[in-house]
Amino acid sequence: MVTIFSTLIPFAVYGAWDGTAATEFSGGDGTVDDPFLISTPEQLALFRNKVNNGSTTICAKLVSNVDMNNVDWDPIGLSSGGYNGTFDGCGYAIRNLKISRFSSGSSLGSTYLYDGGLLGIVGKRGVVKHINVDGVISTNEILSKNPDIGGICGGNFGIIEECFSTIQIRDFNLTANGSKRCHVNIGGICGVNAGTIKNCYTIGSFDVNISSPAPVCIGGIFGSLEMSRGDLSNLYTDMYYHSSLTGNGTDSYLSNSAVYGTAHMISQELVNQLGNAFQVDTEKKNLGYPILAVMVYEEENDSSDWFNDEINSSNVDKELFEQLTPSELRNRDLTQPITRAEFCAVSVKLYEEMGGTVYSATQLECPFEDVSNDEITKAYKIGITNGISETHFNPYAKISRQDMSVMLTRVHKALNLNGWSLTNDEDYTFDSSSIRTFDDDAEISMYAKNSVYFMAYNNIIKGINETGTIFAPRNTTSSHEAIGYANATREQAIILSIRMFNKFN
Repeated sequence: MVTIFSTLIPFAVYGAWDGTAATEFSGGDGTVDDPFLISTPEQLALFRNKVNNGSTTICAKLVSNVDMNNVDWDPIGLSSGGYNGTFDGCGYAIRNLKISRFSSGSSLGSTYLYDGGLLGIVGKRGVVKHINVDGVISTNEILSKNPDIGGICGGNFGIIEECFSTIQIRDFNLTANGSKRCHVNIGGICGVNAGTIKNCYTIGSFDVNISSPAPVCIGGIFGSLEMSRGDLSNLYTDMYYHSSLTGNGTDSYLSNSAVYGTAHMISQELVNQLGNAFQVDTEKKNLGYPILAVMVYEEENDSSDWFNDEINSSNVDKELFEQLTPSELRNRDLTQPITRAEFCAVSVKLYEEMGGTVYSATQLECPFEDVSNDEITKAYKIGITNGISETHFNPYAKISRQDMSVMLTRVHKALNLNGWSLTNDEDYTFDSSSIRTFDDDAEISMYAKNSVYFMAYNNIIKGINETGTIFAPRNTTSSHEAIGYANATREQAIILSIRMFNKFN
């Protein structure tokens, strides 16, 4: 699914990058299971240099928004095979990206690519996900090769998933070199696509002036579709775009495309059509248009006073706090509800730090069609979690307090009970008869009761009221849902993880 919306999001300027590269990352070793952690533009430049110098399969995660300060950027992945690692934005943004010059060109089979974007070429084994790229592409250039230009990348032969681009293409003038016929491809996500684009959208504007006798392809998602590299007929369905968008872009030949006005574009109905990767924009972060659930948007690093008091107390080892906080929750607003996907990351991190098997996600199979998340895959393998069905996980749903208790109890079982597995979980129960029953015990689902009381017995999780008699296991009414009555927060999840480590390690 690919999606186009026609709105604008303003982004503030934060940094003052001068184009230099760092000498080290914030963490990680560049493997798929321990990717480089990137928190600054200098580190992003270091990653780009490593990839372009031949390390095309290294992996990275963003752990904060990165401001490129409108300094000219040379793309990541300019070799003939492109970038073939996994680049996970973790919902953060690359802001104020500026591209005014293009690469010297490279050969991919018989097709010459001349690319501009955050990345040049995403190769056949490359994965780029969970990122927003914001900035400007502008140039005055005489063409000598075929340019492919997009916010995320110039050419895509791999997978781009749950990304969006707020790139503006303006003051953009290209002229063919003499009699040279240059085929120009421009798109909000990528210039030319021969791979998979899933759950992406673009915001921005194109204002271009191109002097070339050859075709010029411009599209909101991609400019040109490279059909010769495979049957992509099922990859571009359920397209939605605003009725105010016009032009001769690629949208005209995508199957099942639909044009809607503003009323439908901001409705719950459209969000339901798009699937659980999107959510309603209740806080007008995108002027009411659907937003990707994974994105940070304008979220600021924040936490509650009670959380800060506990973290800064003598009971918490600061190094342990750093160890148990997954990269997905670095520099986030920890007061916000935690999702099922994020809690998988917390649970897997706890399991590994307590001595559990460290699995390689690339060697595991994930049965869920609605995720491409390594931590969910690992959590499923360990037995910490299962899906809402055999094929769907619903990663961005808020997790309840009772389900958080269940998953943490499974971490303990996986580490300590020989023979336990998710399939025989009901055969492994704990005696919690000595603990007082919560007043709202009837609202605790039967599958969760033993875990809830096991957590309570060990003082891992407590009641929500002053006397500790109300547990609030799950939302049972629409009013509960509206106020997030039983939703756990990110900071609660981190604290529970620390308590688990201290209790059972």
